[in-house]
Amino acid sequence: MSGAFRALPSSDLTHAVEGLLLPSLAAALRDRGPGHCMRVSDLGPELMIALARGLRTQVPSANVHVLADGETRSDEDIHVSSTKLVELRNPLPDGSLRPPLCVFLPANLRTSAEDSFGSATFEDFRVDDAYELLRGQLLEGVPSTLRGYVRDILEHLREERWGWADAVAQVRYLLCVRANGNDGESLGGALYELGLVPDFKLFHDPAAAWGRVRKNLECVRRLTNGDSSVLGRVLGLDLVNRGLRRRLSEYLAEAGVEDPSAWTRDVVLDRKNWDLSFDKWEFGSGVVPDRIAFVRVETDLPVASDDEEADDRLADLVGQQVLTPKERRTFGVVVEVDPHPRRIQGLDHFTVQIISQDTGPVGASRKLKVWKPARTYAKVTFSKLARVDFEEGWHHVRVLPWTADGDPLPIDEPSGQSGKRSNESEPFYVLPGTDLDEEPPQRDAPRVDSVEHGRIDRQFAALLQDREAADIAPESVGWVQRSTGRRAAAQEIIEAKFGREGACRIAVPRWLKNIEQRILRTPERPVSWRMQIRMGQPEMPAGDVDEWPMSAAVRSFLDARSAYFGSIVQGSGDLVSQGLDFLRNAPAVLAYSAAYHDLLGDLSTKVERAAGRDQLKAIVSLRSALTVDTIRLVVQDYRGQVREAALIAPTHPLRALWQLAWAQLGAAWVRDAASGPRDHVTSAREALLRGIASVNFPPMLPVGDGRVFAAVDNVHAAWPLYAPAAEDDPRGLLGDVCAALGLPEPSIGGAAITGGVLASRMER
Repeated sequence: MSGAFRALPSSDLTHAVEGLLLPSLAAALRDRGPGHCMRVSDLGPELMIALARGLRTQVPSANVHVLADGETRSDEDIHVSSTKLVELRNPLPDGSLRPPLCVFLPANLRTSAEDSFGSATFEDFRVDDAYELLRGQLLEGVPSTLRGYVRDILEHLREERWGWADAVAQVRYLLCVRANGNDGESLGGALYELGLVPDFKLFHDPAAAWGRVRKNLECVRRLTNGDSSVLGRVLGLDLVNRGLRRRLSEYLAEAGVEDPSAWTRDVVLDRKNWDLSFDKWEFGSGVVPDRIAFVRVETDLPVASDDEEADDRLADLVGQQVLTPKERRTFGVVVEVDPHPRRIQGLDHFTVQIISQDTGPVGASRKLKVWKPARTYAKVTFSKLARVDFEEGWHHVRVLPWTADGDPLPIDEPSGQSGKRSNESEPFYVLPGTDLDEEPPQRDAPRVDSVEHGRIDRQFAALLQDREAADIAPESVGWVQRSTGRRAAAQEIIEAKFGREGACRIAVPRWLKNIEQRILRTPERPVSWRMQIRMGQPEMPAGDVDEWPMSAAVRSFLDARSAYFGSIVQGSGDLVSQGLDFLRNAPAVLAYSAAYHDLLGDLSTKVERAAGRDQLKAIVSLRSALTVDTIRLVVQDYRGQVREAALIAPTHPLRALWQLAWAQLGAAWVRDAASGPRDHVTSAREALLRGIASVNFPPMLPVGDGRVFAAVDNVHAAWPLYAPAAEDDPRGLLGDVCAALGLPEPSIGGAAITGGVLASRMER
């Protein structure tokens, strides 16, 4: 910190809340007729007086007062006694009604006439959520690259029930940040407003900020709630620097430890105490890092030399590592990390995968548990390579760290690095080898994009063999390869069995599966999600908009949503949308989409008819509803450049409706093809399975801050990507997202019928 830190004046909080409440209060008071009485409670004295004066200016025809509490009476004109208030409530002596009355009631009210202005005679104007609304508005002002981290920190303090970080304190914190530059240093320095030790380096590494705050809270709790002396509590922190221990003990002995918001405040506001800021605290056990660095990922594959004669193709691979699965049945991989894996909180295991640079994961994966020996490296072996379906080309090994629950841990990439990532091996070339005398291996079940794709594929296959196709339907659907706490594959497989017609397999990319299952398990909240991708490494999404508004239309929508989600997961099957029989579950899809249509109509009507504060809440609710099941992406590359994008999950009502419409169109084409010329069957099949895709449905995506993103392309058959209209390189952004999520980038060009065209054709 280079300059002085500015404390937040109480007037700043007053003005901020006043700016939020005054318009809606004034609008409500204008709508009230003569004789109406309204009361506002649970506000601070300064704020009550400011609002009362503002209301008198904006609604001069009304009576506006603050009830005197017997202690504060700074303004005889604004304040009114309880006896006078009862008089203002009653009609004039001639029986005529007085102008509408609004009174502000102090907290802990104790007067003999309290019952005379209770809720039976005075309308309550609720302000409970004022600080929550203001908190949300102020969060939107935090720099976009740090906003998600700040939101997670504030939610963590709320979940920890830290008494010095309630809604008012969080508003004060965000206002203090804004007053001091609204940057990383101010976000760390203002922590005293939350009862934490100021930390000027909190956001030097944003991904580690949450861990630093967690440690900060742990230390302050030890100091506040400990049973020993101040010196004993400080020694219990395990600080390495002896001088810091002595300095902190002396400071706390004088300042006291009972109220952390007091002594932490002086750490940042008094420059001579900056040596006590949390970024100076070094612990003997070390602050548990939130990320892991890969020192090396090496294979023991041989290098092609210039005298190789076994295969002419090796002539172009001299000096490169080569794998020939027909000859070499195993190879080893050495993984070295820093620090030791046992020092990484939450780290349970690594997955070691073979990745084709053209098509992605090849299905060969090994699990490496965290090891106990002191060495920082371990070895894993790939065996039975002849059984792996390799294609000729360049491959590499990729290592990913995971928690026991299957959540990824962030990777610490060296700054300025480009090209190969630290968790990847050097590339090697695979020569599968062929033997024309060998009998070809048994082919696996055909791969399709969804159960509905499998149905249509099986139905058209039956038509080509002059068999009945209309009644073909999936008899069972379930996982045949899935990740649990002990396994984490790059992609997982759903198998759909169609009786005598055989089975189809549906590849579900693991990242997309995890995101969708998080949505399916929490149908009522959050509304939308946010996901960070740093230097090609994705992090699990966190809730972005958490709460739905309360209304009958919302309740109906959530009930229909829960019923539809139940159809998808199929009880303990824990499936995703790719495994849903849309034709069989058409009523649930239609009810879900109709409830969403009704919800948007209800919220739009409220926006049109409401005014002031109610209209603001209706607008926020409508924006939230429009972002349902969207995942906001913040993509940071190796150069530090930050770009934004968004995904729509297949659980979105419009996406579900499109998938049902496509399935119904396929059923209609199967019926028509059965009675038409046979040479039309193949072209109809190809058109349905290859030519029609929901690339542009919906074409535009509104996001929570009022902007509109445009469709770019699908990262997967069921997941479209959207980007800001000002994005200079949408295809490059698409490639970065696909690479981070382990997905093959869609090819440029080719014909596809988009959602809008499909809808118009169905109407005809």
